Amino acid sequence: KNISGGFFMQFYKIYGELEKNENEEGVKRKKDLSYKIASRTAEFNGTNNKCFCFLSDMGDEVATFGLIITDSMNLVEFTEKYAKRIGVVAALSMPDEITLTNMQNLLSGANRQGYLEDDDEILERFGMANLGRRYNLDFGENLINYNAEQDELFDSARKLFASETLIPELERIYAGGKSIFAGGHPVHYIVETDDRDTRREMYKIILDALYVNLRLESCRYTYLDFRPGQNYSHMAFESLYKLAEGGAMVIRYLANDDTEEDAASGERDTVENICEMAKRYRNKVLTIICFPRECKKIKAQFYENLGTMAFVELREDFIDGSSAKVFLNDL
Repeated sequence: KNISGGFFMQFYKIYGELEKNENEEGVKRKKDLSYKIASRTAEFNGTNNKCFCFLSDMGDEVATFGLIITDSMNLVEFTEKYAKRIGVVAALSMPDEITLTNMQNLLSGANRQGYLEDDDEILERFGMANLGRRYNLDFGENLINYNAEQDELFDSARKLFASETLIPELERIYAGGKSIFAGGHPVHYIVETDDRDTRREMYKIILDALYVNLRLESCRYTYLDFRPGQNYSHMAFESLYKLAEGGAMVIRYLANDDTEEDAASGERDTVENICEMAKRYRNKVLTIICFPRECKKIKAQFYENLGTMAFVELREDFIDGSSAKVFLNDL
């Protein structure tokens, strides 16, 4: 796979099928000489902050490589050069994009095997060190369905109570057609719904459509839950945004109601910081902000702090009794 254009921070795993001569004494020898692999890994990558390739694990038949990429390159060719440098002969598979958590696990595995001199140094180099439970950030990751078909996405949208805004936006995305990714996002999104499952389906449909139309560079996205007045690390929050470059950040603002008391308890500071990060990374990260359907004051606070950023609103529809019966019959 060739990675090109735009801004991105991507993580990949590549399997290598070891040649027969690697399956005998060669594998055992390399395990015994893991310190040489670690030394050659450090030498191959140097102090480059744009890419990093490493061996995470090596069994009798398969080797597992990890790649951290922030620059344009042919991933397989780069990994082949690295494998040759450390003395591993393997037929490489196509790379699979993985999440931040999976990359951390690959680095940890390499460190345990002795294939890295210090995985903490790599985490620090690529901005992955400032994350964890102690920073009070409730986040997760997922991968976009890069095989999503247009008809499937429209069918999924029609099954939601959001067709008035969601389907027209899908039509606009597909009307633009596919083009080489050039970076930047003309619009971001606000999702308004009270139902957790509807919220998830709405932003997943939009992300799938944007990715297959080459409006996102990475198929990895981060989702992050905030509560009004929540105490959290601003440094860790920015680290998440930095690591999301080329992909998307889904901010799920979990307000229970829309009262002045919420705003007085620190909600405004939380909203201001979310908006500041969205504006700072507006051209590098697609931001989707989700909050309850009828939180008008919260919505006004977000718009007050988002400045000139353009947002498309995707809302859960209000359906009356007769419309609900038609909808259920269609299902």
